[in-house]
Amino acid sequence: MGHARFQDIVLYAIIIFIAAGVYGIFFLLGLDTLGTVFAGITLIGLLILDCCWLPSYLNRRKSRKYEKKYNVKEVKSDNVKYCLKCGSAMNIDLKFCTKCGQVFDLG
Repeated sequence: MGHARFQDIVLYAIIIFIAAGVYGIFFLLGLDTLGTVFAGITLIGLLILDCCWLPSYLNRRKSRKYEKKYNVKEVKSDNVKYCLKCGSAMNIDLKFCTKCGQVFDLG
């Protein structure tokens, strides 16, 4: 773990406190070994959620926020062709790229 952000460190501390709380509940009931098992399961489960689910969830939120802000609409691929030189999307009826001037149809 090279350079952890402050948010990650706080999240890991919260995960450890939750696992310690699970252990504490079982410790107060007099079930030390069972508390250790459930605290370990809780710790591993929350770390898996943090490593796998949380990044994809945050990326999904960012993309939805961007789509809502800039009103992104899906373009049907039937009406679009792409320039091989600059990669910009053009209408299928055009004979040349309006961005770089590359000719689409050679014959």
